[in-house]
Amino acid sequence: MGGLERAMSNLANYFCERGHQVTYITLYNFDKFYKLDERIQLVEPRLDYRSTSKHIYYLKLLKYVRSRVKMGNFDTVLSFGDYHNALVLLALKGLKVPVYVSDRSSPDKNFGRAYTVFKKFTYRSSAGIIAQTRRASDQKKRLLGAKAKITIIPNTVKRVEPSGLERKNYILGVGRHYHVKGLDRLLDVFAMLKTDWSLVLAGDGGPQSQALREQVARLNLKERVVFLGKVSDMTRVYAEAGIFVLPSRSEGFPNALCEAMAAGIPCVSYDISAGPSDIITHAENGFLVKDGDASGLANVVQRLIDDPELRIRTGNKARLIQEELSFEKSGERFLTTITSHLI
Repeated sequence: MGGLERAMSNLANYFCERGHQVTYITLYNFDKFYKLDERIQLVEPRLDYRSTSKHIYYLKLLKYVRSRVKMGNFDTVLSFGDYHNALVLLALKGLKVPVYVSDRSSPDKNFGRAYTVFKKFTYRSSAGIIAQTRRASDQKKRLLGAKAKITIIPNTVKRVEPSGLERKNYILGVGRHYHVKGLDRLLDVFAMLKTDWSLVLAGDGGPQSQALREQVARLNLKERVVFLGKVSDMTRVYAEAGIFVLPSRSEGFPNALCEAMAAGIPCVSYDISAGPSDIITHAENGFLVKDGDASGLANVVQRLIDDPELRIRTGNKARLIQEELSFEKSGERFLTTITSHLI
């Protein structure tokens, strides 16, 4: 599970629905979370990531990816993932199939000098690069030069019809328990609020799980914070949430924020380096707060709690995001971009 996997699974299903033959090649043999159309061929490596050293595993992946693509006789390849795109490009070097790549992390993420040089070398052999935001596009141009073939396409979001469910008095945070997701920052903000609302955290566990639970206890919030864990269908959770907060330290293009807005939830986010400011127009369809300003974030959330009409008005405007990021628009732009060489 994760934003990258969600985006690629959605696109694969969309391409399939449009009548294209799709093969989904994974680089790890992990548990499945998102569902693929049964017409999509799923290919997984017969490699054990957990019992193999990282470097040996990646060397074996080179052979695996190259052999699978050669066997498939594909018209085009689309690769997602900042670390893995370079590996895929290297594995397919010399083959005639065009490879399009899309990074999914924040454009400010530091990959280290050696890997940055490796990316610069391999990305130049791509048929094209798909960026999620203008800032990500600018970063790629600085890395590869102004002539780099870059197309900006934000993630798609599924259309959400009004559920008819009544919204409840809880603030929603979504994300796996990793430092970058900033759930610890959300807990600090929640502790500042003067309210009887609850805080609901949806998302799989991770390295920060124990620390988050200890933080809840330290802040005396045990009776008001709910850890939902992994949720296979977020529809009802989004439909009932009163406010959504994105406290992340870094994002590429936050899917959870888009989904919350599409569901009509008034949303508040830290204005981090990339993503939220491309989605939220401050004080219109949501609210942006200076990154790290916990008091400022708490003030905005408190204002929403105290003003039901503001919540409704902001949520209604937020729902319009599904028109801009519809599959009909973003999905079709992906399809047009990666098949342009066939026309």
